[in-house]
Amino acid sequence: MLLRPFLNDATSCSSYVFGCGTHAKLAVVDPHADLVDDYLATAAALGAPIVAVFETHVQADHVSGLPELVARSGATVYLPTGAGVEFEHVALADGDVIELGNTLVTAIATPGHAPAHHAYTVADRRRGTEEPWLVFSGDSLLIGDVGRPDLHVAGDARGQALLLHTSVKRLLELPDHVVLYPSHYAGSVCGRGLSGNPVSSIGFERAHNSLLAIADADIFADALLAEMPPPPEEQKRIVAANRAGFGGRGRVTGPVELGLRAIFGNYRLGPAPCGDFRPILARDLRGCAEEAGGRYVKNIYDLQDFYGSDGTRTRDLRRDRPAF
Repeated sequence: MLLRPFLNDATSCSSYVFGCGTHAKLAVVDPHADLVDDYLATAAALGAPIVAVFETHVQADHVSGLPELVARSGATVYLPTGAGVEFEHVALADGDVIELGNTLVTAIATPGHAPAHHAYTVADRRRGTEEPWLVFSGDSLLIGDVGRPDLHVAGDARGQALLLHTSVKRLLELPDHVVLYPSHYAGSVCGRGLSGNPVSSIGFERAHNSLLAIADADIFADALLAEMPPPPEEQKRIVAANRAGFGGRGRVTGPVELGLRAIFGNYRLGPAPCGDFRPILARDLRGCAEEAGGRYVKNIYDLQDFYGSDGTRTRDLRRDRPAF
């Protein structure tokens, strides 16, 4: 089994390329918009295509790289059942198994941070067993913490905290040796006491994560909701962008993500790097704008801008509010 972690310090997000080298089948977990080129370059260096993209949940703190990654790789998308997204995907129920050659991915329903949230255990048949070797826990069980329960269900943070208590107990049923790879580390707004070490194990967290020692669900919820930090800036727009995603065959169907930084300030538009009907990407510039059609774009979410394979650009301004 192949595994390559990716850390994005700007948002304290972890994502992962993993899969089977023997059968040349790779997957990405919780892709970040800023790292799509890196995932593809890593896959090319490993000599295997990316055939699957797994999201543990709809992200609320950063823009997902799923639309661009799928448009460029043709990968199949897997999300938890009930995720509420607007694009084609395979909905995974609790216990569903996806085979990537010798690599087995099993979905474990872990609601609480979000109502539709999965952790994914991974086993490697090449090791002579189908016992899980590692788990991608998303924002459920974090290192030194657990995910916050207030970002996805307005007005029911306590209900989500109670669900999360049950979810982390499920993850603690895994053997101590299982390696824990969450989707965030210290600096993330998705927790309060996260470790700066992005990797742990079920056994270490069982022994040293103080929240996991709370057996009573109500006391757990009280501890989790105390002194909750402010939600991420632009959370509603980030969630809306991640839910919109893309339509069939990579066609963007709305003012979809252009990278987290595109939410703030002015960003220039440029030709799509490849493919038909790709979203314009402007991840590498901050605080600057370039004339687009004779005018400056001030809010990228008010502009749908696409290029066809012949390089022709079409512009569709949303009419429900000013775009410039």
